[in-house]
Amino acid sequence: MNDLQIFGELKRQVLETYKKHVPYFTGSWQEFGTKEISNLQELVEIHVKERVSEKWIYTHLKTENNDKLPRKDMLDILSQFVGKHDWNEFSFAFRTKEKNTNYAKRNTLTWIAIAFFGVISVGTLWYIFYFKNEKKPIPIQNQFTKENIPKEELELYEIKPNQDTQRIAMESKSEFENNSDRKILIKSPFYKPKIVSHAELTENDTLQVEPDDQAMLLKNFLQNPNANWKNRQQKVHEIVEANAEILVMLKGNLGTESYNKEEFVDMITIPTSRMKKWTIIELKKNEHNKITFIRLLQP
Repeated sequence: MNDLQIFGELKRQVLETYKKHVPYFTGSWQEFGTKEISNLQELVEIHVKERVSEKWIYTHLKTENNDKLPRKDMLDILSQFVGKHDWNEFSFAFRTKEKNTNYAKRNTLTWIAIAFFGVISVGTLWYIFYFKNEKKPIPIQNQFTKENIPKEELELYEIKPNQDTQRIAMESKSEFENNSDRKILIKSPFYKPKIVSHAELTENDTLQVEPDDQAMLLKNFLQNPNANWKNRQQKVHEIVEANAEILVMLKGNLGTESYNKEEFVDMITIPTSRMKKWTIIELKKNEHNKITFIRLLQP
């Protein structure tokens, strides 16, 4: 087992650790996009207090086959992210595990017994946590239309006392019932933030959030080319602050385009077919309820 192979295992564990924090992402490093890279950088900063550059992630993590080992200081950072003290401890632990695994494989009867009891245990856990508890995600609805909101437009965070908030998957009623003090923050570019607890579940097990009118207008203008262009232009001028920054994240990892308010108003007045595919993923306002920042994603 050489160092490059051990680095491959470290990459696998980094990805698995990322998925524990962002469970809705189920892809591989090759499917790791700009949004995932930003999430990973934030998680490393929170848990390790270190910075990993976007270029380094592209060069060493997204690459399927690595030709050389990265610098040890970066290996130490990733090793700490997956729960080890540094690269030396991770390498030693993995080599030791490999030796023990090879020894266990030589004992065929023991391996079969372990596999048998493992299947029994997994089956038991599956029954307890899925059939018995009936984990069904709680629908989150538009407060006014009562329509379910697509999960890709929502971000959920668990709020823990004296701890950083942690992003989680869509919650189920049973998980709230098992912890009646649990609080969840619901965030979305199109809806106002809301903190909910077990006590706020309705009889139909649904949660409702209030739409953000300005964000909904922008969403409509992007996707509906038939809206009156004069009314569209006037409304965008009203809701967007004069010095607003508009960023468009390009597909294919080609970077970001930046626009000022006037350029954005001109584009959105009569959106092109390309613009109609853009998705709003972040929106910020000032104290006067004017939009100061818009981040869009080009699929």
